[in-house]
Amino acid sequence: PKALLLHFKRFIVTQEMKGNVGDNSGGKGDKDAPPPRMEMVLRKNKAKIPLEESLSINPFVGKKEKKPIGKYHLRGVVHHVGSTAFSGHYTTCAKRKQLSDHGDKDGKKPDDANRQQDNEDQWVFFDDRVGAKKNMDYVTGSERNQRNCYMALYELKS
Repeated sequence: PKALLLHFKRFIVTQEMKGNVGDNSGGKGDKDAPPPRMEMVLRKNKAKIPLEESLSINPFVGKKEKKPIGKYHLRGVVHHVGSTAFSGHYTTCAKRKQLSDHGDKDGKKPDDANRQQDNEDQWVFFDDRVGAKKNMDYVTGSERNQRNCYMALYELKS
């Protein structure tokens, strides 16, 4: 495939007792209170996932299958910042074509419509409406990002 999306299993199903648990009234608790009950909770697994800038799936392809020519290169990462599946915030880092701010021969700066694309890609961190340029070390090396990585998108390049 031309694209490879890795979705990491970040949430662990646990059960917790909810309700009148640990009542210190000596057995004379509120008679109208509902009885304790078990509730399913999806806790976040915050293990570090060190992402690689590129990877090959060739070791995992069967001997009779056609192996991809080239490697998969990281293009985007989705992060889930929060402690459960029912709460938190999503951010992303994505690679995009870098726009040149170089002026023309007269030193005039181009407007947005006339900007030229450079050959290099630029990592951008997106959080709601805010975007900020970042480097590869921020995307793959930051402990916070490694503990919150939820999905990683790779593109096949030959």
